[in-house]
Amino acid sequence: MITLLGLALSVAAIGTEAPYAVLLPCVVFAGLGIGLVFTPLFACATAGVIPQHAGAAAGAVIAAQNIGVGIGTAVYSGLNGPPWWAVLCLFLLAGLTAGWTKRTGTSDSLVPSGG
Repeated sequence: MITLLGLALSVAAIGTEAPYAVLLPCVVFAGLGIGLVFTPLFACATAGVIPQHAGAAAGAVIAAQNIGVGIGTAVYSGLNGPPWWAVLCLFLLAGLTAGWTKRTGTSDSLVPSGG
């Protein structure tokens, strides 16, 4: 939520053509939220992986993240909408992700069951 709030404030500042002094705290706030997310994200991605494959799992997370950014940028630029659409799409995706995570439960399915 910190990231989304920071991005929403950034989009509002850009939309009103505010000076950089107003935009800077918004971007710093968004960056703080992103920084708070990455450590637990990589910890969860590598939690059920044997140590020899932890680097590959982290690489897969980074690759999926970059693919998502590329697809999101292409879709958003293809829609050619106003800047607040980006924030609305982020809230929608965050809600969908939270709902999917809640529905699937814990990350125990990542742990191999074989002996």
